[in-house]
Amino acid sequence: MASALQLSYSLLRSKDPLLKCSMILCHGLFGSKQNWKTMSHALHKKRCGSICSLDLRNHGRSPHSSEMSYIQMASDVIQLANTLSLEDICLVGHSMGGKVAMCAALLKPEKFQKLVVIDSCPVFSHGAHGMMSHLRLMIETDLYRAERESDGSLADIRGYLMDAWKEAVPRHRMVLLYPIDQLQTGTTDTAVSAGASGLVNTQNWLTVLVDL
Repeated sequence: MASALQLSYSLLRSKDPLLKCSMILCHGLFGSKQNWKTMSHALHKKRCGSICSLDLRNHGRSPHSSEMSYIQMASDVIQLANTLSLEDICLVGHSMGGKVAMCAALLKPEKFQKLVVIDSCPVFSHGAHGMMSHLRLMIETDLYRAERESDGSLADIRGYLMDAWKEAVPRHRMVLLYPIDQLQTGTTDTAVSAGASGLVNTQNWLTVLVDL
């Protein structure tokens, strides 16, 4: 197995000693464990066991490395699961984190009982061609300077948004108060529109189910 890094994580331990199950939550590209903060607390309150959200390598407060393959990221997750002695694990991943979760489940199928993959593209997206340009721009951007220069304008922006919000709430309040149980239900045969993504086609309809 690839050399693993010690990941930064947030853990909500189960308060019920009889509840041994646990969940590991993996964020997507450019994300962090903070993306799962609200969901983690909600799952913990619903007695879903111990809830662990983590920062994948090169994200958040986890160590940085020039090596970043799915095998290596999956190895990091597996090591963390072992370090925390988590049991009966449901592995959850969003986008890139979904692919990390699938890789971890394939590397150690006996370690994970359930796998949940959320919004993870099954094929290469043409929209990813510009990703390297975005990464280079992030490296070249002086974030500290940008933050200092934006402090003065943020107050004006907040003031504008608050004024717009105060005007919009009364106008749309009646729509928000409409009882959901009175909404009409029905079915439609409307075709699915894939836009320009090219992701929705007959070749991508095949779903592969992996029994862990």
